[in-house]
Amino acid sequence: MADCVRRLPSATQRRIAELLEIGEVAVGRSIDRLVDAGWLERMGEVVRACVVLKSGAALTLDDVRAHFFASGIAKQKTPERLSILAELPRNASGKVLKHELRAIAASAAL
Repeated sequence: MADCVRRLPSATQRRIAELLEIGEVAVGRSIDRLVDAGWLERMGEVVRACVVLKSGAALTLDDVRAHFFASGIAKQKTPERLSILAELPRNASGKVLKHELRAIAASAAL
C-alpha cells in the first residue's frame, strides 16, 4: 500500500484538494500496527492525509473515503488516517516538512 503513496502522492493530494472544505493538504505514509492471527503483531503502513480546513468547514475521514469511492480511485490510494491541523508545518522557503507530519501522526497514534 505504501508503494503507491511513494510514487503518486501528488495524485492523492490533488484528489483530496478537490473537496470544497480543504484549504491545504499533504499526503504521506503512517505506521500502523497490524495484528495477525491474534498473537503475532507486525507493523505496516497506511495512507495518511494531513489537511488544513477552510474557515468554518468540517470534514471527516468518511467524507474523504466517500469522495475517493465516488471518483473511482483505487482503494490503496484512499487515506486510512486523517489529521486536521491548524496549519501545515513549513520551512523558511515554504516547503512542507514531512518529518514533522510523521511526528504528528506518530503522536496521534498513541
